[in-house]
Amino acid sequence: MSKQLMDQLVKESQRTVPVGAICNGTVIDHIPAGSAIRLIYLLQLADHDHAVTVGMNLPSKRLGTKDLIKIEGWIVNPEMANQIAVFAPGATLNIVKEYRVAEKIVPKVPHELRGIIKCPNAHCITNHELANTVFLVENMGRKNRLRCHHCEKAFSCDQILLVRQEESAS
Repeated sequence: MSKQLMDQLVKESQRTVPVGAICNGTVIDHIPAGSAIRLIYLLQLADHDHAVTVGMNLPSKRLGTKDLIKIEGWIVNPEMANQIAVFAPGATLNIVKEYRVAEKIVPKVPHELRGIIKCPNAHCITNHELANTVFLVENMGRKNRLRCHHCEKAFSCDQILLVRQEESAS
């Protein structure tokens, strides 16, 4: 092998990040860097027995850096895909079957979110009485803002606390 070819292979290996392929499941790609943990909590992936691979601050031509989540044996439903779009604008979802991308999903930001987030306003009625939260999603391009239906205060996604499904059921 020539030195020139060897140097080229070394350069290419330094540019690529090895992340194992999945046989069947969902790949959430193009997640804004630093947002993967929030999505893991939103999707309650720590409570499942599916294999989950998380890459954070990976190089990306489109974003500079990005996060990535691969979930073996789990297919995202359309409602979850759209919730992902609120907290990770621009994320794409790939449904993988037999190691091949069978479907690409570009989630749409929903108009509202019900019962999955907690209002950060300590004076909001939802923090003092049994009332499900309702947030209106204000699409701001690369960032979304969430406005509480009850207290009408607006918050960035970074200010929002996600509610566990068990908590929202009570």
